[in-house]
Amino acid sequence: MKKRRQLIAVYLCLLAAFCLGLGELLLADRDERPSYTENRMLQGFPALSAASLRDGSFMDGFEAWLSDAFFFREEAAAFSEGTKGLFSVTDPEAFDPGLDQDRLFEADETQQQDLQEALQQELNTPEPVSAGAEAAATGDTLGAPQGHAAGKAEFWLERLDGTRSVYAEVSAENLDNLARILGEYRAELPEDGTLHLICPPVSSIANQVIRDGNFSAWGSSLSELLQPIVGEGIVIHDSFPAAQPYIGSERLYPTVDHHWHPFLACETVKLMLEGQGLEAGDFYDYLYTLANSPYTGAYTEQELRALDINAELVEVMVPRAPAESYILTHLTERSDSVLIDPDAQGYRQYLSGTRAPWRLFIGGYHTGRQALVIADSFGNCLIPYLLPYYDEVLSTDFRDNGYAIYEAGANARDYIREYGVDDIYIILCSGTPLDGEVVQDRFERYLYLDYEALMKR
Repeated sequence: MKKRRQLIAVYLCLLAAFCLGLGELLLADRDERPSYTENRMLQGFPALSAASLRDGSFMDGFEAWLSDAFFFREEAAAFSEGTKGLFSVTDPEAFDPGLDQDRLFEADETQQQDLQEALQQELNTPEPVSAGAEAAATGDTLGAPQGHAAGKAEFWLERLDGTRSVYAEVSAENLDNLARILGEYRAELPEDGTLHLICPPVSSIANQVIRDGNFSAWGSSLSELLQPIVGEGIVIHDSFPAAQPYIGSERLYPTVDHHWHPFLACETVKLMLEGQGLEAGDFYDYLYTLANSPYTGAYTEQELRALDINAELVEVMVPRAPAESYILTHLTERSDSVLIDPDAQGYRQYLSGTRAPWRLFIGGYHTGRQALVIADSFGNCLIPYLLPYYDEVLSTDFRDNGYAIYEAGANARDYIREYGVDDIYIILCSGTPLDGEVVQDRFERYLYLDYEALMKR
């Protein structure tokens, strides 16, 4: 009788597993969608074709989709993390045992709740505090808008027959607002300072050109419409020119992760620096290891090209000069953080992921200039290629799910002035829309936010 009950229990478990698997296949979301807790796009159901079956890409994509489509996956991960913490189990995949210093908050729970409520009151204010009127009153028009947008901007994929498939739009009104906000940041820079904006697509968009061949190019009318109405020293870049010469010859995007590969990040830096008259270095000026790969050691260009590297493997730069990395809080308080850790799991080249609220990178170069990178997670991979051109690089990410408002302790204008920023680079992928609240509201609000008043609420 006991064996019979055990056998029935086994069959019931198998039946439950079968039903769960069948339910996932039938009911799980088949489209790509963002995971804000993991800072990436979850895998969509892969396209089935004879070619994808032959080269194995369908099964790779299918396995990734099954993993990402698992019901209550984020809740299960959170429960697992909580259980490990309860029993002090160390996660072997942890980025770095020292990263507990990269905390988001020091306040207790009550203080955090009070501060978040105060911030919400600030965010509900119809108009953010702006210094635009102050600048106009003093006659300081550096970076001031030059007019109004002639129409809405479109982001598209270009078909082989020349027609376009539009995947995002920005209204003329929002372009005007963006021009004004960019001008306010430009006004905080010295006379010879520059501000750069570029909006690369995520991998699911770019790979329709690079890998699938369904489209011949991606593009937008952003530069055409925004460049004429922004002030002096502001440059709006198109992202496709950095990629176009290397389609088919270099690995520009993975297929599972939504970020760009280091090669394209480096080419984008070159695009922005050469516009300033600087001779930018080449991607292969550096040695590289390979993340999450059985290969060991650092490789030259020739050695890398001789390897059979799949689309998911990421080159990890070996910096040519010593560099330091810190988390910045309350404007000047530093705590050690990670730069490129060859022993870390995960996003090594991507600075082990976004760290809030501000970061400071000090390179081993002496150029006499400082930079600020305001970006979503696409900025992480790009920052290492900026280091040779600046003494220091600041970075921050204003997205609501990551910006630690209390820990910042000062507004962006204070940070720009404290660290003597000369140039600003704004890197926003297609997952951070230009007409969304982050760009249209938070950029300006965090530039002028009165922290003293915020703390008194």
